[in-house]
Amino acid sequence: MENIVIAEAVQKLWDDDVIDQIADAVLEFQSQENTTIPILNAQLKEVEKSIDNIMNAIQAGMFHSSMKKRMDDLENQKSEIETRILQEQISRPSYTKEQIIFWLKSLREYDVKELDQRQRLVDCFIKAVYLFDDHILITFNYSDDEKNISLSANEQTEALKLQTCSDFSVVGGP
Repeated sequence: MENIVIAEAVQKLWDDDVIDQIADAVLEFQSQENTTIPILNAQLKEVEKSIDNIMNAIQAGMFHSSMKKRMDDLENQKSEIETRILQEQISRPSYTKEQIIFWLKSLREYDVKELDQRQRLVDCFIKAVYLFDDHILITFNYSDDEKNISLSANEQTEALKLQTCSDFSVVGGP
């Protein structure tokens, strides 16, 4: 059964239209606005405004020891916010369509006999596999596509055996 699923994943991998469709979906996902960065930028502006107010007060001749402590606290806050902004930007890198297509096409070089590479193909392309008595239903990650594969009598017998002895580890839902 696993070989049938891997064959379907590999078939999708060699379909340039599917590769293009996946690349477009990744680009669309990338274009969705990150809501955390605008919030952090607003916080950064507030902290910078507070720092400017303290600096203006010091320039006007007002200075208290509490102002120094407050200034240090604000500088630390500013540094933390700037770090969080950078972390957010790093956690959501942007790729070009060409880079995405190149990576997807590099998966074609995978040796499907290697368990870890088989697992990566399944992780990339397969959302779920449903095993029935007479057929397999495969749903894919990149779209709402489904593939219904009929099983011969021999494959049905093999399916019953394989339901209890899969090489793949369970990683989540069905």
